[in-house]
Parts: sequence; C-alpha cells; structure tokens
Amino acid sequence: AEFPERCLLAESREGGARRVGEFVEWLNGALLASLYPGSPTPRVSLALDLTHALVETWGGVDVGGVVVSGAISKLAAGAGKPGEQAAGAEQSLACAFIKTPVFSAPLARALVTLLVGDWGTVRSASAALLAKLPTPLPGFENAESVGALGAHARSLALSPRVKESAAGAALATVVFAKYTLALGWDTSVVAGGGPPLHGKERTASTVSEAAASHILALVESLELRMADAPISADKPTADSALHGTLEMLALALGELAISEHTSLLRHPAARARMAAALEQLVSASEQATELVLGIISDPSTEGLEATDPSKQLVAIPDMGGGSVPDHFELEGSGELLDGNTAGSRAGKLLVVLCWLTMKEVAAALAAAAKLVVADEEANAALAEDSLIAGGGGGRLAALLPAATLQRCGELCLRTLLTTRHNGAIEKAAVGFEALCVALLRSRNAAVSALPATWLRSLLQSAHHGGLTVLRRSAGLPFAMLAMLHAERPGRNTALLLGALKRLLRRARAPETNGEDDGEADSDDEPTADAFAQSERLWVSRVHALNLLRHLFADRVFVIEMAPHLGAGFELALSALESSKWDVRNSGNQLVATLLSRAVRTRRNREDSSIANGVSARELFARAPALHGRLLGELRENTRVVLAAAAARRGGANADGEGAAAKAGEAVANPSLFACLLLLSKLTPPPLHELVEADTGVPRAADAAADRAESTAGAGGLGARYPLSPFVAHVMAVGMAHPSFREREVAARALPPLLSAAELRARATQLSAALS
Repeated sequence: AEFPERCLLAESREGGARRVGEFVEWLNGALLASLYPGSPTPRVSLALDLTHALVETWGGVDVGGVVVSGAISKLAAGAGKPGEQAAGAEQSLACAFIKTPVFSAPLARALVTLLVGDWGTVRSASAALLAKLPTPLPGFENAESVGALGAHARSLALSPRVKESAAGAALATVVFAKYTLALGWDTSVVAGGGPPLHGKERTASTVSEAAASHILALVESLELRMADAPISADKPTADSALHGTLEMLALALGELAISEHTSLLRHPAARARMAAALEQLVSASEQATELVLGIISDPSTEGLEATDPSKQLVAIPDMGGGSVPDHFELEGSGELLDGNTAGSRAGKLLVVLCWLTMKEVAAALAAAAKLVVADEEANAALAEDSLIAGGGGGRLAALLPAATLQRCGELCLRTLLTTRHNGAIEKAAVGFEALCVALLRSRNAAVSALPATWLRSLLQSAHHGGLTVLRRSAGLPFAMLAMLHAERPGRNTALLLGALKRLLRRARAPETNGEDDGEADSDDEPTADAFAQSERLWVSRVHALNLLRHLFADRVFVIEMAPHLGAGFELALSALESSKWDVRNSGNQLVATLLSRAVRTRRNREDSSIANGVSARELFARAPALHGRLLGELRENTRVVLAAAAARRGGANADGEGAAAKAGEAVANPSLFACLLLLSKLTPPPLHELVEADTGVPRAADAAADRAESTAGAGGLGARYPLSPFVAHVMAVGMAHPSFREREVAARALPPLLSAAELRARATQLSAALS
C-alpha cells in the first residue's frame, strides 16, 4: 500500500527538521569550543559573530522550560487562529530536535571570561551577547554566584591597570543591568557592600529603589576610597586608584539613561535618593579633581614641592605635557632618580592615576547629565500624554538643577585649561563633549544655554591673555572643539559661526583688530598700562591663530570652514611678518594646516595621483581674496630681492647698504617662502599631447586649446584670476634671491602658473640660456 502524499511530505519535513536541529547543536558546540581563554583574536571574533547570528535565529527555542525571543520562535508563534498555520511556521519544526539550548551556562561563563580577559572588539561583542542572554544569566541564578560575580568585578575595577579596571566596570554593568534593573536585586556588592538580596517581589518600586541604592553605594565607595587612600605625591599606591569606581558609575548611569529605564525614576522615594546620589557624585568629582590637579597641573617650573619637608616626593616623568620634571633630586644627596628605580616607577604610577581620574570624572559627569536630560524628556512626554488624556499633566522636578549642571561643565573646563598633560586633556575633552551634547538636547532653556555661555567665557579668557600659550594653547582648543562638536548632531552651527567671527577678528594684527566688520570687540577693555595692553593683544592673537588652526584641521568642519580659506591664508601670512616669535610660530602652523586643506582634494585612492590636486584657478575660485594677497606679497618681496641683487652687482655705495639690509630681510622673511610653497603645491594644468611623435611640432588644435584655457579657463576663471602676473615675480625670485631654498621652491612654483604651451616655451628658453 502506498502512503498518502501528505504523510510522505510530513516525513520529509521531519527528516529535514531533524538535520537542521542536529546542525544547530553541532554549530553551538563548535562555537563554544572556540570561545576559550587565550584563543587568537580573529578566531574569537568570528566565533562571536556566528554566535550572535545563532542567538538571533535560534535563541527562542524552548528547552527545559526556558523560552527567550528569537527569530524562529517568532515564526512559530505567527499562527493566527487555532488550527491555522502561519506562513513559514514549518521552519520551527527543527526546534523539537534541539536538545541543548543556545542560551546555556557554558555560553554565559565563556562570555564572562572573554569580557574580563580581553578588550576591544572582543569585549564589546561579549557584552552585547551577555545583554541578549535571559535573566538571570544561565549558571548565575542564585545570590552566591551573583555575589561572586560582583566581587570579582569590584576587585578588577579597583586595579590601577586600565585593562583590568575597564573589565571590572564592564562586568559590574552586566550585573547591574541583569539583576538590578531586570530583577530588582540589591547588587551593592560591586561597591563593597553585602551579598545580593532578592527576597522582595519584583515591582517597579523595588527596581527603582535598588537602582538608586546601587548608584548611591558606588558614590559612597568613591568617597570612602578618597578618604582612606587619597592620591598623593608623597606616596602613591595602587590603593589610590579612583578611575575604576568612576567608570562603574558612568556605565551604570548610562544604563539608566536608556529610554526603557527612565520610567523607573518616577517613584518619589527612589527619585529623591537618586537626586541625592547625583549631587553627591558632583561633589565627589570636585574633590577628586582637586586631588589630582594639584599634582599634574603644578605650575612650578622646578617641579612639585613637598608640603612636609620631611617627606620626599617621587619622580614624576614627563609624559609629553612639558610640566613635570623627568627626575627628582634626592634630598641632600645630589643623586638623580632614573627610569629604573622604584621611585621613578612610583612617579609613573602617580601620573597614570591622575590622568585616568580626570578622564573618568569627565565621563561620569557626562553620564549624569545624560541621565538628567533623558529623565527630563521622559517626564515631558508623560506630561503631554497626561494632558491629552485630560489629566493634570504635572511634571516632576529635575534630578539636578541647572546650577549643578553648570558646576559639572566648569569642572571639566577647569581640567582642560589647567592641566598640562596631553592624555588628560584629550580624554577629558571626550567627556566634556558628551556633557555638552546632553545639555544641548535639554528642553530647559537655562540648561541648553550653558555650552554657549561657556564658549563665550572661554573665548573671553583667551582674549584677555589669562590662559597659557604653552604647547599651542594647551587644552584651550580641545575645550572649544568639544563644545562645537556637541552641536553637530542637530546640524546647528550657531556656536561655530559666533566663535569663528571672533577668532577671525582677533587673529589680525593689533593695529587692524576690529576693522573687518566695523565693530570693536565686545571683550576689549581699555587699560592704562600700554605694555600690558600690548602683551594681552599678542597673546590673544596667538590663541586665535591656534584655535583657527584646529578648526581648519578638523574634518567635521570642512564644509563650514571652506569659505574662509582665503581669510585663513591672509591671517597666516600676516602673522609670519610679526616681530613676536610666538605669533610667527602659530602662523607657520596655520599655514601648514591650510596647505593640507586647500591644495589636496580626495578624488582618487592613489595619494600621489594628480587627480587629487588643486589647480591655481580652482584655488582662487574657492578663495578669491587670496589672489590679490599673494600677488601683493610677491610683488613687494620681488622688489626687495631685485634691489638687493642690483646692490650686489653695483658694489658698495650709499644705496647699496640699504639694499643689502633689505636683502637680509628678504632672506629671513617667512611670508615669501609661504607664498611660494603654496604655489608649488598646486597642480599644473592638464598636459595635452602637444608634440607629434615624429616631428616634435605642436599640433594646431592642441595649441589653440591651450590658448583658450589660459585666457578663459573653466567658466571664465582665467579672466577673473589671471596667472600671468605671478610668473614674472616667481621667475625674478627664482633667479635673483640669495637663498637656495627660496630659489628651489620658486622653481617648483612656476609650472602650476603656466599653460601647457607656455610651459614648453619656458623650458625651451631656459635650456637655450643654459647652453
């Protein structure tokens, strides 16, 4: 007897489902076997990617009563009325043959091991997979196992090593998200508290109280650590590390700022505790900053001085900031500590503890501000919904007032403007930028206006010369860019345009300051001391040039800064003529930045490709004012060079001495070299095939095309920005200047100014003269 067709179809489906289930089990085991400690990073990364796909597809299989979301389970649940089969639901037949769940205790243990034992992409992927695992984590279901997990996280987070402290903070965040926010457990064990408590029934109230208690416990742990073992230059120890606790706070606050968790803060008791914890965090951050700024931002040129004469300070190595000595003299012995002594190693530990504390303080304050703004948005949305439904629509008070948020920003600014350590400046700027991003999102006008207020205050302080010019304005550019980057997500450039207007005005020479728009600088204040006024103006000019250089160099502002390339070159060339070395140095750096932005356009993958260059007419089309400025600079310098050459040929006479002096000025004039260097970086016009292969005679059509290009150019650019006036001056400098370097760069500047036909004629003429 033959079986019905439907029975044969069912049998074939069952066989296929069995094979699929066996494959999933085999793949799951193979991937788990690759997630072992010490496995090569490429192997682990690939295994994690495949595990992620496996979890997304087969994570919802019901094995042993554990059901979590997954693509296959959603297909199986897609059936509508009883007896109906959803489209594609037959794919879920394989679930019956999967005996081992994808979400298993071995997977959870492997991911925890990778989380604390590796970093970079492996750590991020492990954390993402742990977030997808069911709650509680398989293998960590009871208080004892969770307590051990939290204690391990705390021990790692308190390490002075970044790899271990970051691992501990990541593990503590997993514990906080999986057990505090999801189950309402008390997990203050990561802050040094007792074992986890989970006796209460999970409700919104218990979860919110547990979250507030967790944050408050971490803040109190930070304060206790500062009281017991403060960071000190007298005797730095690993027990003084604060950055791990601060990082745990920042990550926990970031979890709370997620939209699905902000509703937890509406319960009055938990909200009051959270507000108190955030206020306490700001005060603790100020205390931690006071501890480290006194060490890493010491203004003494001789190094740190011990408060107690009987104590000897450790050697603080110079980590690139230029503010701390490389050695320290032993008291009364004249012996210097070197890099291999215990004292020098303690000094390195001290620097690491200080700048990591600065970094994490800024990150923690940014996370607190993000939570405050997220809570404000959630409250506003709930109030609007209540009004629509006919309710009262009342709003809760903010977790932190605007005055406290202002303290957060001023603390970050103080770190950026007073520290002299490169690492601390760069890392603190990242946190300050995140803080400004959060504040600009606020619906509270007093809060969202804080970044603009800080920017005005920052530029005003730079204008009055109250900030150091050490190391290219030190942290001033990082502070400014952090605030300007913060407004980019919304494509609002009000802060950028306001700052740019002030900087372009202040970067001019003092005698022309304020003439660009007919208005005096609102920050200018008259002073009776002429010398003090002069010093303030050139310091302000140095800061303006340095800040402009950072704006032109930043890829985020390429489009906004493109129309100001001409003004930038004018200011740089003017700065090169200053009598102050600091101004000339800033001008040189600005020229280098503008050259990279103005004469290179990425059109081809090959860096050396001529397609990536910019022709002279293209440059002048982008910056029209630059044409006249360059021509004027070359004309004046050519006059001086030719006069000096005539004096040398005519011998010593009354005019010859003056010409010789001017020749010395021409040699030392950096603006001439900058102009020639800019022209030499431009791309020559396209070279046509002007020569017949057999005769060497230019073709008439190509020669006519060259003449048309030289007179009209692309879209009439040749008539508006003629290049022929440059040629005579460049030729004169190249032939008469006494400096070989100027003659060489003038020779390189000549081809971009000539058409193809003129280039051939000049080459022929020079060859004939040399022969």
